[in-house]
Amino acid sequence: MYIKLYYSTKLVSPYMQKILGKISSGLLSIVFLLTFWQQTAWATHIRAGEIIARRIGTFRYEFTIVMYTDNAPGNADSPDLDINFGDGSPVVNVPRVESESGPIGRPADFTQINVYRTTHTFPANGAFVVSFVEENRNAGILNVNNGNSVNIPFSVSTTVVIDPGIGLNSSPILTVDPLDRGCIGQKFFHNPGAYDPDGDSLSFEFTVPRASASDPVPNYLSAADSTFGGFQENLTGTRALITIDPRTGQIEWNTPGRAGEYNLAFVVREWRNGVPIGAVVRDMQIIILDCDNKRPSLTVPPEVCATANEDPSDPSNIIEEIITATDPDGNLLIISSTDSTPALNSGVYDPDNFNVPAQFFFSPSPQASPATATFRWVTGCEHVREEPYIVVFRAEDIPANPLEPRLVDLKPMLITVKGPPPTGLVAALDTDTRSVTLNWNPYLNECPSCAGKIDDMEIIIWRREGCIDSIFCEQTPTMVGYEEIGRVSATTNSFIDNGPLALGLSYSYIISVNFPAPGGGVSRASDEQCVTLPLDAPLVTKVSVESTDANNGTIDVNWLRPRPEEADLSTIFNPPFRYELYRATGLSSASFTLIDTQIDNVGTQLSFNFTDAGLNTENNPYLYKVEWYSDAGTASESKRISSDSASSVRLSATGGENQIMLEWEYNVPWSNLTNTSQGVYRHLIYRRTANVPDFTLIDSVLVGTPEYIDRGKFNNQCLNPDSTYFYFVVTRGSYFNDQIPVKVLENKSQIDSASPTDNTPPDPPALELEANNCSFLNDKICKDPLDASNNADENTVFWTPVRSLLSCDDIAYYKLYFKGIGEADFNLNAPIYQGSDTFFVHQDLPELPSGLVSRAGCYRVVAVDLVGNESELSNEACQDNCLYYELPNVFTPNGDGINDLFRPCPSPLSVESVEIEIFNRWGNKVFSLNDNIDLNWDGTSKDGKALSTGVYFYNAKVKFFSIDPNTALQEIRGWVEIIREKNGEIR
Repeated sequence: MYIKLYYSTKLVSPYMQKILGKISSGLLSIVFLLTFWQQTAWATHIRAGEIIARRIGTFRYEFTIVMYTDNAPGNADSPDLDINFGDGSPVVNVPRVESESGPIGRPADFTQINVYRTTHTFPANGAFVVSFVEENRNAGILNVNNGNSVNIPFSVSTTVVIDPGIGLNSSPILTVDPLDRGCIGQKFFHNPGAYDPDGDSLSFEFTVPRASASDPVPNYLSAADSTFGGFQENLTGTRALITIDPRTGQIEWNTPGRAGEYNLAFVVREWRNGVPIGAVVRDMQIIILDCDNKRPSLTVPPEVCATANEDPSDPSNIIEEIITATDPDGNLLIISSTDSTPALNSGVYDPDNFNVPAQFFFSPSPQASPATATFRWVTGCEHVREEPYIVVFRAEDIPANPLEPRLVDLKPMLITVKGPPPTGLVAALDTDTRSVTLNWNPYLNECPSCAGKIDDMEIIIWRREGCIDSIFCEQTPTMVGYEEIGRVSATTNSFIDNGPLALGLSYSYIISVNFPAPGGGVSRASDEQCVTLPLDAPLVTKVSVESTDANNGTIDVNWLRPRPEEADLSTIFNPPFRYELYRATGLSSASFTLIDTQIDNVGTQLSFNFTDAGLNTENNPYLYKVEWYSDAGTASESKRISSDSASSVRLSATGGENQIMLEWEYNVPWSNLTNTSQGVYRHLIYRRTANVPDFTLIDSVLVGTPEYIDRGKFNNQCLNPDSTYFYFVVTRGSYFNDQIPVKVLENKSQIDSASPTDNTPPDPPALELEANNCSFLNDKICKDPLDASNNADENTVFWTPVRSLLSCDDIAYYKLYFKGIGEADFNLNAPIYQGSDTFFVHQDLPELPSGLVSRAGCYRVVAVDLVGNESELSNEACQDNCLYYELPNVFTPNGDGINDLFRPCPSPLSVESVEIEIFNRWGNKVFSLNDNIDLNWDGTSKDGKALSTGVYFYNAKVKFFSIDPNTALQEIRGWVEIIREKNGEIR
């Protein structure tokens, strides 16, 4: 709404100017008194705070409350706080135990840190929310209660969970002050420097600041709300965004647009074994300034993996990283780091003396840009833990202009410390039983300091198909295809893998160590040991479905001859050789039938194949094995040696909502896992539709992933529920054995088909309106509202389709609905538009009595898919009229035909009715009107007599044609002077 009261100095007489001067003086006195009252009421002070808990007994905790206040002269103090422990016990008054004042890197010289400390014993196990409420926040916080934060209480909480299954637990510690500065138009960074003294996992998320433990502050807005302006760097027109990294706690505000103070709150949650065990809420303050200084920029390795080592001659346990910073203004820089855990024994690092035991550095003197510093940490087994250490580095500039604020850049570095790898791993293969015996050195050789907890540690045994190079520090065994096959106590140094291992396939073994809770953590993996069974039996290499049919399906089967010479068996097994191929129905079976016999008289044939026909491949998978005879057909014919069995690939296609799920299974002796050293193999997905003879490769998945969901990704088109889709897959694997000539084994599944369903409606579109342009109200306050340049007679509506994973973008058309002033709801039987466009220009709008078009109304849209499913209604987007009513402060009813009437200037815009009462200076009502929005008052009293020259006061109730009931009726108060001046005389 726009209501403007004005007077023109050209129309004010010298007499009236004196009157206005006296009124102004009175107003100044009133303003002074109000200001004094506000300063008294605003003697409040709280900027930020948090509660930290430390467990000191089974049910007993020590609580430290840290509160940051503005202790400028006249502000209130908080010598004590009332703490609620959330267990039904009485609220306890806790006195302040220490305080510190001064700038100390904080936004104002009047900042004070207040520390309160107390202990409490809880009555039993449970979860307890410990909190305090204190009066009040400091004034002028822009995003709290529309800037009226002065009377809003401050509250934070900490959640304590007492559970015997968890063990002792203390809350996270936040090492960086919750007060910071930033500049308009520049990214703002902050990191709380959080660590957990128990080594628990931490996560970070925003929450709403509180006025009590259960009540959010009123009218809270995100600091990046469009109310405060701001656009992201290098993204023209993209609104500001504020985020918090859930892993590191790094806050980024991209980018502040308005100077002032802002508060935000976030929760630091503790996790142990995937279970939440506590939380700390911090409420912090950011002061944004309008400054010319540009922030510096840090370069920090984001993640580092280190191997602890207790051998002083082994440098692998030393972390050494170069940290650099630059400043765009060429200012001097100080680089420092925030100690994220006391376990690191922080101190000053001397770059010329690597023997200094300190872990963290601090740059005591400024450096020219670019500045550098070295981070060095000698790790040991006591530092091993599951969660990474978070080290926050800080670059602070020193502007040449001392009036400019110092700006900082913050970046976290995550350091994962793993234990040293076990050593001495040896793998002994037993070819008769196809088993492997593993032995290794005692782990205490690597970590003598673990003697007190070795009984709580485990050795994990890992195996994978195919041998690879060593695993890097940042990799886990599962990342490179290893599977856990057993665990033993860390005091043990042997393990037997009974297998049985597959013929011809190579296997890799490693071991690692699990460290005990609560910190947890793992060691680096040992060096690998690779074993391969000798090739003393046939190897099946192909079982591929070449045609799918219920009666005449075919499968191609290939196999390789044994290599007895490689197993020192050449003197026992002699040609001629006979190969017998057997088949069974299903993926696993003991009931095989002989289906083919092939003879190799000289024993030099390397590979064999057979096409198995007349099968029901449409409904059945099949399993094959090869049995081998030497000295075939002679009296010396040896006993048979069988290959491992191998099956065809069985595909299952199932229709779902706008998708088809493919799953396939097989039982083969070779590996269908990714091998990083011998190539990455993928299963291939082929598809065709009915009446289309040829299949098309539409996608692939990593081997070892025997499933795929077809949502139309191949051609970015939704699957048609009226169509049938046909599929087959090609699996790709290997024996990972250099002695086997076939490196990649490809096998087709049978063809299967399915049709998708479509009972899921589209997602509702996102709707927006082109904003009503009411800028002419400021530009030309007396311009005729019926002027064509002001009389916009249409609304332009836009919408954007939304697609989720569970919906499909098969939208056929849209239906747009309109609700005007006074209509309770949308008429869903009468859309104002139906079509495939994603915009609509609404021109058939109602007229107001003034002749202007009323643009006030709300819109919603639905999307309709190809089979008629309708989305839910979209968001509601509303447009209002330009609400415009102006009254002058003076008129001259002297009969000269100029300015004789008290009326709005110009004619009212979007006004439905006006009720006005006019009073003289003694408060007596002299006139009233409720039937004319133009007023046209001629300065006469209610009995028709001309009123004398002077100032009169009015109350007016203006009702607008508005879609918003909160703005439709407005009450305005003001004054108007009657001047009856004629021929230079005031009458």
